[in-house]
Amino acid sequence: MASRRNPNRNATGSTTVLRHTVNEIYIYEVKESELDKFDGNRESDLFLEIAIGCGSASVSLFSSILSLDHSDSQMAFTILLIIAIITVICALITGLLWYRKRSEIKDIVAEIKNRPIQKK
Repeated sequence: MASRRNPNRNATGSTTVLRHTVNEIYIYEVKESELDKFDGNRESDLFLEIAIGCGSASVSLFSSILSLDHSDSQMAFTILLIIAIITVICALITGLLWYRKRSEIKDIVAEIKNRPIQKK
């Protein structure tokens, strides 16, 4: 069996570094307030997680409402329906909050990229 050699290692065992040149690098200056807004993006991630959780719970509740025989207990049907409607409303509200926060981040990135570039 032939031994497999790592193509990135030379005969002495040290790693060879291959470097490609880059013609230009753009460095954007960012204000501290903009960094704080990026840091607040964790809140929008939480909104998305809650929206997904409420959405999946509402689908589960609606499937149980549709699949069960509710002629025996009208009270159970009513309670399941109310909870399912509340989870749909919760999913819509948190999904909307996530979408608004997401677009705020895109606006901040666009503002940073649209700043004039000073060549020296």
